[in-house]
Amino acid sequence: MSRIADQERAAVREPVRDPGRECEALESRARWDLGWRGLEREEQLARWQRVEDELRGVLKATGPALPASDRAQVEEYLDHNELGLAWELLVESLVNYDLKIAPPVRDRLKSAATLMDLDLAPQPMWRRLSGDT
Repeated sequence: MSRIADQERAAVREPVRDPGRECEALESRARWDLGWRGLEREEQLARWQRVEDELRGVLKATGPALPASDRAQVEEYLDHNELGLAWELLVESLVNYDLKIAPPVRDRLKSAATLMDLDLAPQPMWRRLSGDT
């Protein structure tokens, strides 16, 4: 075993006794969990809100053309902050029901994907929706 591996195992076994260090460790972990892109908590929350706003805007723009069951499922995903699932279902529904959307609405979907760091290249439904088949 390497010396570093031994030190890591020892650090895991030793409880943190200093409350100040414990708080620092928790804050550090929270920053890592929330901001894998180096974003602070507030920035990440604002980013998620922008994604949600974009997706709700697309839902509104589709009007009654999108079946109620699909609309309800997308809204449920949004209500539970499952933004990626909401995006995927929305795009899939638009393609499956052959709904034509205006370029500004498509731009909102693309904006949401960008904010979530989704790679659109391997998304076959997105390619069909955007005409990049």
